Amino acid sequence: MTGNKTKPATFYVSMALWPQQDIIEQKNMIFSIREQVFVIEQNVDADIEWDGRDHLCRHVIAFSNDNQPIGTGRLLPGGHIGRIAVIALWRDKGVGSAILEELISIAKDEGSVSVYLNSQSQAIAFYERFGFVADGTVFMEANIKHQKMTLAF
Repeated sequence: MTGNKTKPATFYVSMALWPQQDIIEQKNMIFSIREQVFVIEQNVDADIEWDGRDHLCRHVIAFSNDNQPIGTGRLLPGGHIGRIAVIALWRDKGVGSAILEELISIAKDEGSVSVYLNSQSQAIAFYERFGFVADGTVFMEANIKHQKMTLAF
């Protein structure tokens, strides 16, 4: 008996053209993903999510092989990685890893010697796989436990 083989999920990650250019479509894709993941699923207050710093960041977007936006992340000046979000159907398929790797690569290309992030407590092991090390004590942000983590290059 031959079973159906499922084709592996395919996707790609690219640097968003926004905010370097006024690309409304990509800005809307980024905001839509973050709205779904953080504001709706995790009940993060919209005033916290929309912190007014997106225009300062480098953003990446992950797209499915049929060009649907499925994830995003951002890099603030100073090496702060944040707002990594993957829509539910695409979790555990390597999308978050690819987004993180792209953000680290951008930071290195821009001359950073390290990056840091505020990991939700349930994601600490994920970031440790990339060499991030816990730094400081656990703190609350948006009613979610977080841990600062740093990766030196």
